Amino acid sequence: MVSIDRLEGFDWITIIELSQNAALTSGKNIILDIISKVNLPAIIFDYETIPPKTGDRIIISKKLEHRCNSVKGKFLTSLTEDVNIFELLKNK
Repeated sequence: MVSIDRLEGFDWITIIELSQNAALTSGKNIILDIISKVNLPAIIFDYETIPPKTGDRIIISKKLEHRCNSVKGKFLTSLTEDVNIFELLKNK
């Protein structure tokens, strides 16, 4: 499930996985298409954490990485050469 929401004062694409690893498999092309069209970072809410309380990972195009340094954790993988997935740093 994909939507655009305002979280903590910023616009984000929010992705709630309705099946395990959907963001990296069946939903990958949809996510890449939306990111390229709306030029926003995305927060993924993992399937295991439904109902979501906080995001688990973020998808960021390289041109937006500088805007996301405060929430960008460890690098996890790349979806393309220009779009990466990171752990989401959470406020404690």
